[in-house]
Amino acid sequence: MSNPSRVIGLDVGAVAVSAVLLDQEGRRIDQAYRLHRGDVAAACQAIFSGWAGEPITGLAATSSTPDFIQAHQRYDNRVAVITAGRKYHPGLGSILIVGGEKFGLIQFDPDGAYRSFKTNTSCAAGTGSFLDQQARRLGLENVAELARVANANQGEPPRIASRCAVFAKTDLVHAQQEGYSLNAIADGLCRGLAQSVVDTLFLGESIRPPLLVTGGVARNQAVVRHLERILETDLIVDPEAVFGAAGAALMLL
Repeated sequence: MSNPSRVIGLDVGAVAVSAVLLDQEGRRIDQAYRLHRGDVAAACQAIFSGWAGEPITGLAATSSTPDFIQAHQRYDNRVAVITAGRKYHPGLGSILIVGGEKFGLIQFDPDGAYRSFKTNTSCAAGTGSFLDQQARRLGLENVAELARVANANQGEPPRIASRCAVFAKTDLVHAQQEGYSLNAIADGLCRGLAQSVVDTLFLGESIRPPLLVTGGVARNQAVVRHLERILETDLIVDPEAVFGAAGAALMLL
């Protein structure tokens, strides 16, 4: 009979809490992703309450998780993502992480060994929090609604800068004045973010497939669609997988 005990992996980022429940073999039993709006404790409590009946034997956290959360062990965020990526998608060539305030590209060599990591500057433009800010500017409830609206667009979206929130605001006003629909404007924002990621991380880089996309923005189908078009390659998207949290839990196991 297999061991029924469970391990929790926790990853707190700039805008969201992600957690995973693994069995002793590293299989995903359940996972959760929740925007914290600055109240990390409440978001964690809401997630953990759903697992109150589980036989939990350990809690692992990423290094970005606040210290007030008492974990059995903490692990580097990047190493955690790599660990989970290799576990659930063997043979990866690259991992693209697009989160709330940072995005980065991890590359492996032909033998699968870690080769390099490239990231953006400290500016949050072109990240998940940027999209969340623009969603509110458009009168949308959150970035999830912006993604849904953008994915419904059928026409050519306007060009909207995502490198700077000030320029983005100007472009949004111009697009509205030119009569673009809300769907098209939202899609333009998603395309702008995808283009910013590619310009920052992929210029001068040869893409080593398969390429896994993770982070909160991987849940945005419109951004993923534009990334695939710009990069001219299929992407592995596992939107329900929370790789930082899963990697921490796997390393604890």
